[in-house]
Amino acid sequence: MISKNIVALPVILVENIMSEFASHSLISKAKAFHETVKICDGHNDLPWFINQLAAPIGVNGLDLTVNHHGRKYVGPLHACLHTDIPRLVHGGIGWQFWSVYVPSTIPGPMAVQMTLEQIDVVHRMIEKYPDVFELAYCSEGVERIRNSGKIASMCGVEGGHQINSSLASLRMFYALGARYMTLTHNGAPPWADAAVDFDNIKFLTDAPKGGLTAFGYLVIQEMNRLGMLVDLSHVHQLTMKKAILASRAPVIFSHSSSRALCNVRFPFTISNNITYVTYFKVYDPTYRYKLLLIINIFSTDSFILFSLYHLPI
Repeated sequence: MISKNIVALPVILVENIMSEFASHSLISKAKAFHETVKICDGHNDLPWFINQLAAPIGVNGLDLTVNHHGRKYVGPLHACLHTDIPRLVHGGIGWQFWSVYVPSTIPGPMAVQMTLEQIDVVHRMIEKYPDVFELAYCSEGVERIRNSGKIASMCGVEGGHQINSSLASLRMFYALGARYMTLTHNGAPPWADAAVDFDNIKFLTDAPKGGLTAFGYLVIQEMNRLGMLVDLSHVHQLTMKKAILASRAPVIFSHSSSRALCNVRFPFTISNNITYVTYFKVYDPTYRYKLLLIINIFSTDSFILFSLYHLPI
């Protein structure tokens, strides 16, 4: 179970700050505070970047021990590498969720196969840099690995379509190191509603599945049993509400922004009433756990990560 004995405090990470802001006294305070806590990055797309690189680079051909800032690559959408070991170390990352993303336009058995291939990328990357990364399976493992000076690594499945409506697939992903699953990506699986359509263009106001189907509730129940976090980024607002009320363990928003601060109709925003529902539910004494929430806020001038974890009641 990873929803136990995990502690962190609100954190501000700042990159590429305007020079006048960088000289502000709060920056030194933020950096000093930054060094006192265990930083968890809730979502990193490096495995998909490696998947999209023009052959024959791959895991073996990509050297993560050097800073790749400013370099361009053929294949990936953004053409640049946002992650390497020097920047992970400089950012104080002690715990990384590697996204094992597969596009929701790839359904069925192929989505399961591609998920396994993405998990394989993570395992091979950890094997290539054993002095930097180590696979963690539980909160105690995270603490041990972090204390050893290495980066604790877990996988995050970014879309319920990747299990192909199979609880057995879910269990096998868990066995291989997946410790959260985002219930939907764009377009959604047959058992949950997403925030946008497959093209990531149209914001979906309707939720034809009612947020979650009966099988959707079974998925959450099995994730709770395994100790796998329910991730609500990308999902429809109604899916958020239903999942929060259904889950008996903390839920996360692995890469989302607060709509109160970023008022756009986009799949990564969390509305005010969702925050209220979450707060009300997780502090109810009939439930065992409090909230586990990760919120990312991005602007052109800075990248800010607020991570908030509460101990079990």
